[in-house]
Amino acid sequence: MTDNRFDLDGTSRQILRELQKNASLTNQELSERVGISPSPAGGGYRNCAVRA
Repeated sequence: MTDNRFDLDGTSRQILRELQKNASLTNQELSERVGISPSPAGGGYRNCAVRA
C-alpha cells in the first residue's frame, strides 16, 4: 500500500486554502492574499498542483 501523504509548510497550506476557495486566482492575487511575492506564489501553486 502506498502512503500518499505529504507535509506542507504553513505557506503551502495557505496557498492551498486560497486556491480551494478560488482556483482562478492569478499569481498576483494569490501572493497578496498569502503575503508573499508573486514568484513564490506561482511556485507554491505548481507544487500543490503536482502533489494533488
